[in-house]
Amino acid sequence: MSAGSTVLFAPHSGRRTVLGTAIRSGADTIIGSPQHFTALTQIDRPLRIPRLRLAISGGERMDHGVYARFAERHRVRIGQAYGTTETGIIATDPTGWYE
Repeated sequence: MSAGSTVLFAPHSGRRTVLGTAIRSGADTIIGSPQHFTALTQIDRPLRIPRLRLAISGGERMDHGVYARFAERHRVRIGQAYGTTETGIIATDPTGWYE
């Protein structure tokens, strides 16, 4: 945020709300858990987040099917962040190259 970034939270975590908030706000990055990305791949209509360029997941292992569906729909590979709540992120692959 000190670099001028804006952090935005959807009013609730429903998949349509998260997707709609990301589209309306012009989000270029989504950070979430595998459950968030699973929800974003389960929306019936093939809506894309137009400005999305980066997606990072943490908390637990990402299912390959979710990784593949998200990349196909949004044209962005999900990167993985590793760490603990106590120490913070200690390693990340923001490119999503290593699923």
